[in-house]
Amino acid sequence: MTGEAGHSAAPAVVSESTWRALASIRHEHLLHEMFDGVAIAASTGAALGRSGVDLPDWVEALEPPPGVEMPARLVHVSGTDRDTIALAIALGAPMTLLEGKAILERVKLSFIKAMSTVALIVQAYQKGRVRAARPLLTALERKGHEMPPPEQLAALLKALDDLA
Repeated sequence: MTGEAGHSAAPAVVSESTWRALASIRHEHLLHEMFDGVAIAASTGAALGRSGVDLPDWVEALEPPPGVEMPARLVHVSGTDRDTIALAIALGAPMTLLEGKAILERVKLSFIKAMSTVALIVQAYQKGRVRAARPLLTALERKGHEMPPPEQLAALLKALDDLA
């Protein structure tokens, strides 16, 4: 793997919603290209499997250990997102990939390094892993994924165009 995320031996931890967002634009491979390792919570793997998704062999499905203490602002998170965060905490993940402004804010305020699919695409573009970010972001938006507010998205797209 190419390992752009740093020197941590721990893998990046990916949520179900991030996997589905990347899969919807056929760019799951960015995870493999951008991080030294990729893990998902076992519950995420099971949920994806029930919907017919076969995970590549470079994704490790792990069970978060029992008793992982969730930060106070995250105790009400449930489902596969809760397992994703618990796994990231347990592993000391260099990055946690989640979707949704509210959850990302709470995770970051809990001192857990996190980003969304939009941020991943921007980083991949900056590192030359994708040729253009605009079409991928447009595709995400068309598929109904949560995007930054219109004025922020417009500014982001303009900044990306200026980089080209």
